[in-house]
Amino acid sequence: MNQHPMSSCVSLTAATSLLLALAGCQVQTIGGVEAGGSSAGEAPSAVTIAGSAMPADPYGYLTQLAAIHVEPTSLYVFIGNFAEQCASPFPPGCDGPAAMTSDVVGNWQMLLGIPAALQQPGVLSLPQAGVDAVVGMGGTGPSEASTCGADPTGLVGDVEIVSVDDTGVTLHFEGVEPQAWIGSAPSAIDAVYTAPRCP
Repeated sequence: MNQHPMSSCVSLTAATSLLLALAGCQVQTIGGVEAGGSSAGEAPSAVTIAGSAMPADPYGYLTQLAAIHVEPTSLYVFIGNFAEQCASPFPPGCDGPAAMTSDVVGNWQMLLGIPAALQQPGVLSLPQAGVDAVVGMGGTGPSEASTCGADPTGLVGDVEIVSVDDTGVTLHFEGVEPQAWIGSAPSAIDAVYTAPRCP
């Protein structure tokens, strides 16, 4: 499978023009219904995984594409427009050569890694030292490319940690802007996501 970072795929100007029409889309708490319907055909879902319980990453999505070092004490919140799973939270197109088909090109994912010192209510101003804020996708642009990508500095804006406990994490994205093309996601994300914690 041809994999490479997203920074070389699409310029920010092109990304903005591609996503401008979706800027008004707002997402309600996970488990509900996305306001206005999901342009990708599926409402976002989310999971929280402790670094110490991170599943195997045989294709290097985290270590190579996202360029992060998984810390055992950090919490990782995966939010995507596909069915996020505790056993394999990575975008389907980044989960192995056989997984990439044209129907997953529109997949997108946001990954927020929260270090132990910040696992409490408060506001993260991205980019922020010590916080991983990754954007991932199942394809490199609007064409049906057979690649996946990730941008390790992919989110800019404020994310409020509303709550964090043994059951999960609730995050309020306040006008957060993805810095690369991520399929059908809006260009400015104003949404509340509740991500149940994996065992």
